Amino acid sequence: MINQFDYLTIGHVSRDVVPPELSPSGYQVGGTVAFSGRIAHALGCRTAVLTSASADFPSHTAIPECTVRVIESAETTSFSNIYTPQGRVQIVHALAGAITPDDVPCDWRNTPIVHLGPITPQVDPQLVCTFPNSLIGITPQGWMREWGADGQVRPIPLLHADLLLPNADAVIIGEEDLVNAAELAKMRALSKLLVVTRSARGCTLFFDDQVVDVQAPHVEEVNPTGAGDTFATAFFYRLWRTNGDVISSAEFANKIAAATVAQPDLPEKIMTVNQMMAEEHA
Repeated sequence: MINQFDYLTIGHVSRDVVPPELSPSGYQVGGTVAFSGRIAHALGCRTAVLTSASADFPSHTAIPECTVRVIESAETTSFSNIYTPQGRVQIVHALAGAITPDDVPCDWRNTPIVHLGPITPQVDPQLVCTFPNSLIGITPQGWMREWGADGQVRPIPLLHADLLLPNADAVIIGEEDLVNAAELAKMRALSKLLVVTRSARGCTLFFDDQVVDVQAPHVEEVNPTGAGDTFATAFFYRLWRTNGDVISSAEFANKIAAATVAQPDLPEKIMTVNQMMAEEHA
């Protein structure tokens, strides 16, 4: 069977609330799938997105170049991201419905690369067992968050760790998502390959009892939005293309992510990735 797609990303798009000076509508499209879908396409992948949102949210036009399947929900997931000297503060305003294995079309289940990218816990962890022939990559931030009545997000230990980690081929988290050293130790013990991203300092790889630091190229940061999702997408893509070359994948992902943070907005980031891939294939 010839696969329809190379890369499938699963999670919720977000209606990110932003100041009017950033967007006249008061919101921008966010969520891991919005970034990973477009970056995967820029890397040369035929890309599909499985998400959940309300009928009035322009999911298909928000993630152009990708085939988007939307599970209709009463609401669209919505966040505010507030950047402070102490780090990012996130506020949850609304949640779309859950995404489950039953929502995956049968002819999508053999997609070579599957990226589970939850931004809230509303993604069924059983999805990790739905793609037996795929490279499964996870960016598990949505399973590492909780919030109370005020909507302010707080980090928690990874939910469903015993199910998710052993069944994933690669797990990527940011160091800011780790609750403590004990959480890192547990994730290392359960994961085949764990990558901890460290912003401008690159990343640390944990695999086969090895710990390897891979430095990122130095760039002048202009806009870091989406850098983690860009890194993860580039890493999963390269891991698949190289049949599991972990170091090469980290070097490639660092290079792609660093180049995009030097750009002011998503169109410029996409253009940069397109140019880099054209140069690589020249």
